[in-house]
Amino acid sequence: MKFRHVTFFTNVVREMQEFYTNVLQMPLEAESETRFTVRAGATLVTFEETVDDVPFYHFAFALNTEFFEEMKARVTERTPLLGKNGYTLFQSQIWHTSEQIYFDDPQRNVVEILGLPQKTEVSSDKWIRLLEVGRPVRNVTEFVASEEAQAWPTIFRAESDTFSFYGDTSGVFVVVQEGRPWFPTDRPATVHGLKLEIEK
Repeated sequence: MKFRHVTFFTNVVREMQEFYTNVLQMPLEAESETRFTVRAGATLVTFEETVDDVPFYHFAFALNTEFFEEMKARVTERTPLLGKNGYTLFQSQIWHTSEQIYFDDPQRNVVEILGLPQKTEVSSDKWIRLLEVGRPVRNVTEFVASEEAQAWPTIFRAESDTFSFYGDTSGVFVVVQEGRPWFPTDRPATVHGLKLEIEK
């Protein structure tokens, strides 16, 4: 499935806008006092202000491999990479890449960047698309059996009773049990709201 437009919530709108437009160099598509939208290749990503306490999200962007080292350098000038057991560069068995990093944005969302071969649909763009969106749930086993989960296509088999992927090579929901730490941190996932436009 392809994420066409995703809206996340934040209470640091201006800091997020500066980070995504200046550090990650995502083109600004729209802005107002309470929200802004950037383009990550084929996906529009909006950050909308909220006065409520905001749990952190996990999401992953696919980046043209040609620009991976440049973007890694830009990120590390601003914020440390997140690591595990002394490593900050990881491999993905799902996406078959050795170029994968994690870092915090100003909201302390766990952001992931994966270097993938360029796609013809966005041949002139550094960014390919939003590839993963974390979806914490109260109970993964119950969610897998729900009507909502059954309506989502998937080419991945369930990983465990606390973790599952839904989607295909264009995009996935990463469904995790509430409280399960987001890799590579020790911060537990929390259930949160978001808005989505998806092409299945």
